[in-house]
Amino acid sequence: TLSNLLVANATLTPGFSPSRTDYVLHLPDRRSSVAITPVATSSRARVALDSVEVKSGAAVMLDLSPERSSVVFEVRSPDDQRRSTRWQ
Repeated sequence: TLSNLLVANATLTPGFSPSRTDYVLHLPDRRSSVAITPVATSSRARVALDSVEVKSGAAVMLDLSPERSSVVFEVRSPDDQRRSTRWQ
């Protein structure tokens, strides 16, 4: 699971909670990208953003075009259990 999901220059609603899986991302006007830092609970877990592996604890710049309706983070534990977090 994710222990934290940090979002720079935008607002995640509701605020992050490890037990929650669905959020809405609110961007300021004229903003088309956002820096996101996913943090996995386990240092051995793998984190993917829209199926592309990213490093837990490292910021990722995400371009948000009007055509993009959602973003999915998936965390996979060492024993292959998976949990997804999604925002629109």
